[in-house]
Amino acid sequence: MKRKIGVGIILLNSKKEVLLILRDNIASIPYPGSWDLPGGHPEGKETPEECIRREMMEEMELALGEIKFFKKYIWPDFDEYIFWKDLDLEPEKIKLHEGQKVSYFTFEDIEEMKLAFYYNQVFPEFYQLRLC
Repeated sequence: MKRKIGVGIILLNSKKEVLLILRDNIASIPYPGSWDLPGGHPEGKETPEECIRREMMEEMELALGEIKFFKKYIWPDFDEYIFWKDLDLEPEKIKLHEGQKVSYFTFEDIEEMKLAFYYNQVFPEFYQLRLC
């Protein structure tokens, strides 16, 4: 049986803050009302990179340009590919089509938050490897 795949992207502004999406507060979705990385799941035979590019266009009308692969995680219930990019955005100008809102957070903020899925495990490693 083929494992489920998830794809996410860490978008860092010039202050090294991370853009997160507040998930819709709908009981039928996982982690309703939680902060989450932008991302999604591949459709058809999409590669993880094709998926994240499509998801960002669908969710935020955002063309990513060059992105970097960070790591593949193997979680108990799915595999996840994490990408990242330095990108200064103005959250209030993002045309958000999924989720309640977007906002930037510092690493210190994120350490105190309960994020969707397994992202509380991703950020310490990302910050240690990419920002130190």
